[in-house]
This record gives sequence, C-alpha cells and structure tokens, in this order.
Amino acid sequence: MTDEETKKKKSESEGSISPKSPLAIAMEEEESIVSTAPIYMTSQDDVNCEIELFATPYFLEREYDGMENREEKFGEDSEEKVVYGRSMSIKIQFTSPLPLPTTTFQSIREPFTVQDVGSNSNRSSLKIMTYNILADPYASSKFATETLYPYCPTEHLQPFPRSQLVILDLMTCRCEIICLQECDSSAFTCYYNPLLSSMGYQGIFTKKFGHVGEGIAMFIDRSAYSIQKVEDFKISDEILEDPQIKSLIQLLPEQKYILSNKITTAAQVIVLQPNNTSNFLPPLVVGNTHLFYHPDAPYVRALCTQAILNKMEALTLHPKEEYVRIMCGDFNSCPHNAPIQLMQGTDILPSDEIWHSLLTFSWFVLIYYYKCCLILFDLIIGFLI
Repeated sequence: MTDEETKKKKSESEGSISPKSPLAIAMEEEESIVSTAPIYMTSQDDVNCEIELFATPYFLEREYDGMENREEKFGEDSEEKVVYGRSMSIKIQFTSPLPLPTTTFQSIREPFTVQDVGSNSNRSSLKIMTYNILADPYASSKFATETLYPYCPTEHLQPFPRSQLVILDLMTCRCEIICLQECDSSAFTCYYNPLLSSMGYQGIFTKKFGHVGEGIAMFIDRSAYSIQKVEDFKISDEILEDPQIKSLIQLLPEQKYILSNKITTAAQVIVLQPNNTSNFLPPLVVGNTHLFYHPDAPYVRALCTQAILNKMEALTLHPKEEYVRIMCGDFNSCPHNAPIQLMQGTDILPSDEIWHSLLTFSWFVLIYYYKCCLILFDLIIGFLI
C-alpha cells in the first residue's frame, strides 16, 4: 500500500493557466498539493503543468500482527500505519493531449446517464453494461491498423489513449454491473481494476484458456451488491462432461479435438445479493463470456451457451430465493441465431441446420484457408506496390 501525495508545479514552458482554473488557486505558490487521493483525474487545465507524484510505502500493522487480541490493541476499526521505506517521486510533464475522436458516444448516451440511479437505499433502476473493449494486440498490430481499422487514426488505436476513452465510457455510464470482453490481463491488473476499485467496484478477471493474454472481466458496484459465489470455467470442459454430448462426440473425433484443444472460451457466473433488501434490487445470477467467432461453427456457440445457462440454473436452485438471471457477453451472433434463442428459452431442435456444422466445420481446413488468404493478401499488396 502507499501514501500518495500529488504535487504540481508551474511549467517553465510557455502557456498560461486560466484564472478560472481550480489549479490557479492551488498554484498561487510555486508548489502546491492538489490531491492526496490514490487517483488524480487530469483535465484540460493541467496542460503545460508539471505534476509530481510522491509515494511512501507502508503497511497496516494490524493486518500483519499475529496476536489474537489485535482488536484490543488497535481497536476494532483502527489501522496502524507503519512506514517501512523512503518516499519516492516521479515527475510528468503534461503537454497537449490527443484530440478526442470527432464522433463519440457521449452525446448519444447523455440522456440515459445524466443521473445516477439513486442511493443504495432508494434505487429506482438497475444499469448493466456489456462491452467488448478490443484487446490491445488486436488493435495495435500492423494487420489491425492497415486492414481491420484503416479508417481509424493510428494514434487512437494505441493502448493508452484507448484505455482512457474506455474509462471515460465506464465513468459516464456508472452501472451497477460492468461486464468486459477482450480485457488484457495486464490492463486489468495495472489499470482497470485499481481505478474502478477506487470508484467502489469489485473486479473479477478470468483469462481465456490457452496461450492468450486476454479474457473477460466483471466489476460489481459494492454499494449495490455483495458477491456470494463466483464460478469461472473453461466452457468446453463443461460441454465434454455432458453424457449425451460425450457419446456424440466420440463419433466425431475432429470435433472432439476442436472442443478439447482449440476452443479456449472462458465464462464467468457470479451470484449477487443486494446489500439493502428494502430497495428495488433483486438477487442476481450474472453470466459473462465471449463466444467463438467463426461463422462456420454455430454448433460451438450453441453448445457453449447451453453450458453457461446450465451452470447459471444450477447456482439458482435455492428454495428461498428467486434469482434474476442475466447473460452478458459478446456472443458473435444475431438475434435469430441459436445462442440468443436459447437465452430466450427456445429449444434448438435436432433438425436445426446449425448441427450440420458438426459434420462440415474443420479446424485443419480453417488453417489452410487462413494461410491461403494471407498469401493472396501479400500478393495483392505486392502487386499494388
């Protein structure tokens, strides 16, 4: 843990600070403390200023004290700070920030997000967000900048500017439950979780299985809900444990190989209890996932969806509670596709055309097709150059 003091100095570079700026008062002297909070939100007024962050490491002695009578020693709610290192500082010069994209969702969302839903004791609605924030490796590669998103300025695809805009979205909406997909492990640990924790959220991250550095994350507003139970799992394992599917897959060795080794999809299922039973909020079971992308494998998305729904139902079998089940995620599906139909309670019949992909989808053909596309793309680029 750290004590943090944020100090700001006038920059020697050219530029003036507006008299109406909150920093104008704070900087009547050459150096002034503008914040002692763990997080300092910068603004346009900070351009051409120098910020200095001081951090002093310490720990809370009661957390590390092994005595049984520690509450008698420190008091029930007391926290004894013990400094065990010397203060360190770092200076950052603020220059003109990147301009925001000309089109943002802020004005569109404003009618829906201008007010919070209410205090914990008087909530009139519940807001839930599901948001694929696009993992950094998928946004900043050469293939992404030149082929997938050529319409987007390169500087806006870089990790830091994008993460700032994502946080702006999350802060603007201020939902009780936030579900993210394609969240980088490092971004969750170093950025999203610390920042959202300071805003009153509890974060849970589940990485995709295999050699992938991104996954899914869920953030719960602690003032609204308490987490009762968390289940995160590899969906293909749940599928292959189903007796009926197991007997079918034994007849299709390639599909067994695909489900066992190539489908890295993860899922989260979380049971939530409202902190104040006198308000509107019901108990919830919330699922979060990012389903397999390939359009020729609808059976994979259908099986994954049913596995998650089965897990959510198993966690709600409590005689005294009526849970509301909410499924969030990037389903790579349209409203008429099997995953959405299953969530709405419609059965997928054995005669449905999605099961044809059990016989036609091949991972090895997919790899061959992908390599051919890359070769063709290189030939076209070479011809154009």
